[in-house]
Amino acid sequence: DNLLVGGIDGHTIKISDYALSRVLPASGELQGVVGTPPFMCPEMIQMERFDQKADIWSSGVTMYVLLCGGFPYTPQIWNRKRIYDAIVLGGAPECRRSWLSCSARESMQTLLNRDPLQRPTTAMALETEYLASATNDSCTQDDLPDLHCILASACEAGAFGVSKFSDKT
Repeated sequence: DNLLVGGIDGHTIKISDYALSRVLPASGELQGVVGTPPFMCPEMIQMERFDQKADIWSSGVTMYVLLCGGFPYTPQIWNRKRIYDAIVLGGAPECRRSWLSCSARESMQTLLNRDPLQRPTTAMALETEYLASATNDSCTQDDLPDLHCILASACEAGAFGVSKFSDKT
């Protein structure tokens, strides 16, 4: 909901909501629990110090929502405590989309690594096979899932204020 996608070449992504943004102090770390619960990283929920890798986690959640049609950690009873527990204690999320490539699945798992020391930097994330093909000028339509599939998944997750996708959505 807070990303703008487009630009002249159609490959520009801009973050559009800075309500909770903060400049990292000289230490490079922050502490506290801020943001929208399903996008929070485990270290934030556990009141540990966190850095820019919290944003890598959130990017993985966004990628999961777009490609899989829901949040990666969704408890049966939807409240803040249960969401936090699911994020901190849950297993690796699974996406059952038949059209989703192995490289897309691997990229999501890499971004959603619970250990921030093992989670990639932005530069490393962009080097994963799936994300590298998405940012490569020579990528072809076969390299990425069809936009129709991505939009349908996003709609199922409640994006755009609708739950069903049609070509007119």
